[in-house]
Order: sequence, then C-alpha cells, then structure tokens
Amino acid sequence: MTRGQRAARFADEQLNAPIPRGLASDNAAINATTSKIRSVPIIGSRISSAVDRTQHAAGGMVEDIATNMAGGATDRAIADAIVRPGLRNVIQQNRQRIDQAYDGVRNVIDESQPYIMPRTDAALNGIMRARAQAGWTNPAQGLEQFRNVAGHATFNGAHRARWDAREAGNAVVPNPGYDAGDFNRLTRAMTADLRDMVYDAAHGNPAQKQRALQAFDQAERQFGQLADQNAVLHRLETSQGEGAIAKMLGAAKEKGGNLRLLAQLRNGMSAQDFQQVGGTLLNELGHNNSTGEFSLAKFSTEWNKVSDGAKRILYAPGHLADIEEIANLGGHIKGALRESNTSHTAGVLILFDLARDAILLGATATAGHLSGATIASGALAAPGILFARWLSNPATAHSMGLWTRAYRAMTFGQPTPARVGAFNVATRDLAHNIGIEPSRILAITHGATDVQDQEGQPSAPGAVYIQPDHRQVGGKDQSRLH
Repeated sequence: MTRGQRAARFADEQLNAPIPRGLASDNAAINATTSKIRSVPIIGSRISSAVDRTQHAAGGMVEDIATNMAGGATDRAIADAIVRPGLRNVIQQNRQRIDQAYDGVRNVIDESQPYIMPRTDAALNGIMRARAQAGWTNPAQGLEQFRNVAGHATFNGAHRARWDAREAGNAVVPNPGYDAGDFNRLTRAMTADLRDMVYDAAHGNPAQKQRALQAFDQAERQFGQLADQNAVLHRLETSQGEGAIAKMLGAAKEKGGNLRLLAQLRNGMSAQDFQQVGGTLLNELGHNNSTGEFSLAKFSTEWNKVSDGAKRILYAPGHLADIEEIANLGGHIKGALRESNTSHTAGVLILFDLARDAILLGATATAGHLSGATIASGALAAPGILFARWLSNPATAHSMGLWTRAYRAMTFGQPTPARVGAFNVATRDLAHNIGIEPSRILAITHGATDVQDQEGQPSAPGAVYIQPDHRQVGGKDQSRLH
C-alpha cells in the first residue's frame, strides 16, 4: 500500500478515527485542495474535527503503550529512580562475569605456587624515583601493598592486587591524592607478570601451557570490555538529577546514540526495569510542551530521530508495528496539510474559484443539485461543499490532479508545445468532469474573460496561449498564466 493508503487504513481500522478522504490521498494537488478547504466555514471545521479526532485517538494508543511498558510511571523523575537499581545490578553482573572468566584460568594452573614479579618491581622503582624528584617526603606512600606482592605472590594474590591498582587509577573514581598515571603504569607491569605466572604455573606440557595462556588472554579481553561498560554504567548510576534516564534516552538517538549500551542494559536489567526506558521515551516523543497535549506531527518527527536498532531493542515487535503505523499516519497528515503552503496552492485556488463560480452561475447540475438553502447558507460554505463532492468522486479527483500538474508544468517551466498540449487535454478533461465550459476554466485561469492569441485576437475554441508573467510569490520568482 501507499503511504496514504496505510495511513487511512490504520486510522479507520485500528484507531476508529478515519481521516478525511482528501488527506488520505497520495496526490499532492488533492492534499492541497483539502487543506485549503479547512479555512472554509462548516465543511472546513468538519475536516479539522476529523483530524483532531484522529490525533486524539493516536495519542491515546501511544499513551496506552507507554503506560503499559512503564507501569504508569512515565515521568522522568520517577523513571530515573526506578532504573538506577537496575544499573547497579548490571554492574554487579559484569563483575561476576569477569570472575567467571578468570575461574577458567585458575582451573588449569597451580594457584598455590608463589612467584616474584620483576616488571612490577621495576615499575614501582620508577614511580618512586619520579615522586622523589617531585619532592615527596615518602615516595613509597600508597605503594606498600604492591611492593609486598612484587617480592612474593600467588596468581590469586597478584590478580587481586592488580584489581586494587586498577581501582586506584580509575579515572571515574580515582584514589584521592594519587596520580592515576602511576597506577595505570603499575597495572600494565602487573599484567605482564601475571601472564608469565600463568605459563609457569600451568599443568602439563607446552601445548597445555599455551592453552592456559589463551584462556588468560580471553579473560583479559572480556575484562577490558566489561570494565569499560561498567565505567559508563557507573557514570550513569552516579549522575546528578535525572541524568541516568536522560542519558539512557539519548542512547536511542540516530545521531550520537549508543546501541551497545542499550543492548547491554536490555540483557542485564530486568524486563520490567528496562521497559521503563522505552515507555518514558515514547511518552516524551509526542508531548508538546507549549500546549501540554499530544502532538501527532511532533511524534512522527521525533520518532524518525530514533535509530532503527534502538527501536528493535526497546520495543516488542507488536508494539513496534503499531508505533511505526502511528508515525506513518502522523507524517502523512503533516505532509498533506503542508501542501497548502507549497506551489500547489495556485492551482488549488483556481479550482476553488471554479466551484464558487459554478455556484454563483447557478450551475445546479454541476453542484450536484445543491439546494437553494445550501447555496444561501454562505457564499464560502457552498463552494466548499461542492469542492468536497468533487474530491469524493474518483474520476473528478483524478482529473483535478492531472489538471493541477499540467498547470504547474506551464507556470513553473517553459510553455513548450508538449506542455501546452498536455494542459489543453487536462483542461478539456476537467471541464467534462465538473460540467463547466473549457472557456470558463481558461478565463478564471488567465484572470480575464477572453483568451487571446499571439496577435491579440480571440483564439479558436479549445486553443490556449500561454504568456509567462514572472512575479514574486512566497519569496520565489514564479510564473503565472497571464
């Protein structure tokens, strides 16, 4: 189905709030025509009311999905308080995964055998020399633990000491008063010593020792990834105000987002806690701060800023399908209503003038036998009603679209013979469908009662002479029929 057909079907079948037929169309001219009618009394208010009902129903569905996911707590402050314990759980789970990875190393080595750590000892000496040169009265301050393990340590003891060194050099929560660079340097030296320990302490022949090294290297890689993730999660957990939920929502954006973070949160947090993120995001996408109400147009725009990967992570397939349809509906209506401000407007105004002309000339056949009371109810209302009837007829609506495109081709380009011919054909087809003489259509189009040829003489019936008249319309140099 086309975008307009999808929008119309969803609004009718799922929202029970059909959109006006003119807005359901994928024809730009028909969209512009329907949009123009919104300013007409009576019939225009009906179109606006239908759009409002559709928007209200769409907002209700979005709210239902968001509330169901977030358990009714879609406010940022509440959502932030709910997700923080979930973040702590993920951090703890990552630490457990790190321990499990190193358990695979411990199972293939002699954990009780002690070793010296020459690289660690050299790093400590370098740090102490630099401190002494900087004027420290006690260059060994804070390094006593690591000096002890450098002279005598099992794998487990050295591994625990390296963890403490990492924590002391953590840029997120650094050890107060110490240079993080010192501890990072120390950590690298301890890692090299630990690798030698694994090889020497491994059971069996050289092949088994190599497998022990592979297990250690794999555990190291996993540790690096999980440690980096925990650093990010720790910043989220300790962020000020509503920073945790704000950053999690930001991770869903197409630009500057973080799919890896979202995927990790989904895998680590409970389903109930993680759904808080999707529910809060959904609740905010369509919220219009100026009115405090749901805006279907804003929802469609903001939804398109969410990355496709984040959508699949945050929402179940059933919910995602409904949300996509709502966004398509909002985008289509927004685009259809915007047509009133584009170049299609000139052709729409001419068609609207034709409807008014038909009423004023008493063309009751053309007006679909509009009653005298209807015509007398308002000079603007009656043309609007007739206009709507034209749009409701597929053949008439089609001819209106063809004529508008031909008109635009003439006014926005050079009036080539081919374009003149197409305009002639479209004019005759339109005249046939709406019951107005071609000469009257041309008269309204040209803004004169007579159509003249290049010599200034009345042209033959059905002939058209186009003379571009460049004028400023909407800030652009646009040609009009003269």
